[in-house]
Amino acid sequence: VIYEEVNSFSEGFAAVKLNEKWGYLDKKGGLIIPCIYDNAFPFLEGISEVVLNGKKGYIDKNGTQYWED
Repeated sequence: VIYEEVNSFSEGFAAVKLNEKWGYLDKKGGLIIPCIYDNAFPFLEGISEVVLNGKKGYIDKNGTQYWED
């Protein structure tokens, strides 16, 4: 798979863009969190900010989503 963009690794994960959506790779190159997000940011203390359908939220390294009200 060739990604449109690949960001630097942060806490073992790198945000990658595929078909205009963002997800995360691990250091082995495996897609750990699918490319479904409109935007994705580096992990910090185990949490990353993401945007999906204009809504800001957060995910943990397992891909569990937490959305703001």
